[in-house]
Amino acid sequence: MKILKRTFITLTLLAFLAIGLLFGLGYNAYTEAIENLPIEEVKDYLQDKVDDYTPLTEISPYLLKATIDVEDHRFYDRYGIDFIALARAMLRNILSFSVIEGGSTITQQLAQNIYFTFDSSLPEKMAEYYLLYDLENTYSKDEILEMYLNIIYYGDGYYGIYDAAMGYFDIKPIDLDLFDSTLLAGIPNAPSVYQLSSGKALALERQKHVIKRMYEVGDIDAATRDELFKMQEDLLQSE
Repeated sequence: MKILKRTFITLTLLAFLAIGLLFGLGYNAYTEAIENLPIEEVKDYLQDKVDDYTPLTEISPYLLKATIDVEDHRFYDRYGIDFIALARAMLRNILSFSVIEGGSTITQQLAQNIYFTFDSSLPEKMAEYYLLYDLENTYSKDEILEMYLNIIYYGDGYYGIYDAAMGYFDIKPIDLDLFDSTLLAGIPNAPSVYQLSSGKALALERQKHVIKRMYEVGDIDAATRDELFKMQEDLLQSE
């Protein structure tokens, strides 16, 4: 029993040491990031960088709801870290000694897209948690969502919701209907897989997940869900 107790204590101490080291490395990555681009300059930076930067008021409410429901359904209710997703992600990452899962909220994804890359290192992934608090202390939830939608990648070379809406459907973001919104909202999860030029069948499968999530959180009713599924079937039969 004494050996088991000592082993448990040792492993616990090593785990806390590893977590502390990760957060320390993450803080270093965070300080380097904000030296290059201070948090308070992020929105101005994006408005200058992104052609056709689109305000939230000019984006379809359907797209807003679909995106939040599938990416981060507690977005407007939660401040800071999603601790459930964080604990799950950190455990998997520590056990694998790599970044397998991000547990990312919309705010973290915004931080990643601005400051790092899709293939973030583990310290950079930890830095996202520091950046998350800075972003949420500096900008409103609406501003964060707006910036996210203007920088996220939708596949086929389309960065931001304006390019995606015009490129895929030849309409402005405000004119996206519920069907097109649920289709677009699923693409950023894996753009190279779901982009419509090469992965339309997979994109439609992903769309089903988005539709189900919208139903589960109460943003659409059963009749609307079934109507969207029927529209999918009709689309597949027409091709």
